[in-house]
Amino acid sequence: MDEVKRDEAAMATYVGAERDLLDAHHVRGEVRDLQTAGGPVHMIDTGGDGPPVVLVSGGGATGATWGPLLAHLHGYRAIAVDRPGFGLTPPADLGTTPLGDVAVRFLDDVLDALQLRSAVLLGNSMGSWWITRYALARPDRVHGMVHVGCPALLLTTSAPLPMRVMGVRGLGRLLLAMQRPSPKNARMQLRMSGDPLGETAADRAMVEVLVAMQRLPYCRSAWLDLLHATVGPRGARRGMSITPDDLRTIRTPTLFVWGERDAFGAPAVGGRAVQLMPTATIATVPYGHAPWVSDAAAVATPIRGWLAARASPSVVADG
Repeated sequence: MDEVKRDEAAMATYVGAERDLLDAHHVRGEVRDLQTAGGPVHMIDTGGDGPPVVLVSGGGATGATWGPLLAHLHGYRAIAVDRPGFGLTPPADLGTTPLGDVAVRFLDDVLDALQLRSAVLLGNSMGSWWITRYALARPDRVHGMVHVGCPALLLTTSAPLPMRVMGVRGLGRLLLAMQRPSPKNARMQLRMSGDPLGETAADRAMVEVLVAMQRLPYCRSAWLDLLHATVGPRGARRGMSITPDDLRTIRTPTLFVWGERDAFGAPAVGGRAVQLMPTATIATVPYGHAPWVSDAAAVATPIRGWLAARASPSVVADG
């Protein structure tokens, strides 16, 4: 019973931290669990009649961490979802289902439950990996892709060494046990990614969301499972990289917004990706792997220009 109470308290703390972060950035909208065929998916839906943009967060983040960018996507129906195991969406079983299949099924379920035939998908890091796999499997449902920061495992990129070492299951569990959730650790992780936070109320709210997420009952095991599925000490596991052949196949209009200090891959990697993709463009910003945390307005500027050039997708599914 004490464990159940602790879990309930951790989830309540996360809900409060999520609300505080959205309030800090004056983001209005509905925060709820979307009931999908695969189970509940926690989401933030800014609503409105504008074209839909579905935001998929990276491995150590949640839908709420898009809060600074959501504030700059007025005119669009921005929907930020928690990927399985991060935030308030229950974890997926990566031991029995390949990660690419999990990604495709998850995004199928989300779009179906939202009654969207198609949408622009916007991702960061592992979220970018997910939407890329989805674009390869379901090109008709992806009206466009926006990658903010280096997509996970794009071409020859991998993860920083500490994350690769944590991909070794036993060793990763030991190392994670030594890293207790704390504001200090959350700030250190962002600083290592190239996006240090200041001491504004909004910055503190971002830190509190990250700490509250890490204290959720399943988050730490979901993080280890994700790392084990994707990386090892030498880099990406077999079959996990987004390859040149993958990129040549994609005809979906695509925008990369790349931080010049991105610790996961330099802008030159994005340049190579654009050369392989006939419908891709790239914009650089002077920040890191999660550049909207440093300057959401600077990141939103190329995104809004790119979105404005896209025709509105067909948004409402039959029935």
